[in-house]
Amino acid sequence: MNEVPFYIDIIGWAGAATLLIAYFFLSNGTFKSNSYIYQGLNASASVCLIINTYSYGTIPLVVLNTTWLLIGLNSIRKLAMAPSK
Repeated sequence: MNEVPFYIDIIGWAGAATLLIAYFFLSNGTFKSNSYIYQGLNASASVCLIINTYSYGTIPLVVLNTTWLLIGLNSIRKLAMAPSK
């Protein structure tokens, strides 16, 4: 079995931390769910977690994180297309 490089673990931990930080700030009211910062953190965390889970071959988690990424990107698209106030 091939050894997964250590930097893949770092990428995974960074993604997990980013996801938790985004959720923490959302829960405390610092971020709004329809903000670029929240959705951007979610999307970037998902990319990190996709890289990590794919490297370990955990395909169900790759699918989960890919879905999470697509939801975040769709939210960013909606924010960008919304009329400015």
